[in-house]
Amino acid sequence: IYQLKGKIISPLKTDISKILQNQEMSDIIKVIGAGFGKDFDINKMNFNKIVITSDQDSDGMDIELLLITFFYTYMRPLVESGKLYRAVTPLYIIRQKNKEEYFYSDNELEEWKKTHKGNYDLIRAKGLGELDPADLQKVCFLNERYKRITISDAEATTKLLNILQGPQVELRKKYIYENATRLGFEFD
Repeated sequence: IYQLKGKIISPLKTDISKILQNQEMSDIIKVIGAGFGKDFDINKMNFNKIVITSDQDSDGMDIELLLITFFYTYMRPLVESGKLYRAVTPLYIIRQKNKEEYFYSDNELEEWKKTHKGNYDLIRAKGLGELDPADLQKVCFLNERYKRITISDAEATTKLLNILQGPQVELRKKYIYENATRLGFEFD
């Protein structure tokens, strides 16, 4: 387990020399043990798979995307060979009569509350560091919680990551406005 101290630097907005000078990025490279960029050799990895776990909030999702972008950009064989995963962790855990249920959004929890009465314990699992070890084991470290990160179209993936994570702010704004409008969001 390698614990990050918050958000990492953006792999697509940062020069390679600065990535290698960044403590957390260089630690990730060392821990994996297979090199970096053109020198990355999947056969030298210290692990069979890499699993990203992050809090269930916007910062956690941003960290997850930054890490995926880093691995895709500088350790692509890791992604292409199916060795990169993300842990799908709940936002809430409800315990009621020896039964546990997981909820991944506020809406899911509110819908459940409409149809369930009685006593129950509600645990907010947004911050994984706030969970006790047993709960953390259940929500993060069971293989059935892992979703493999796959690439179906490398060219389209590269283009999208460059829009979302790259240095061109206007491209990102345009993409967000166009897609938000298509999904029904309106802007004044």
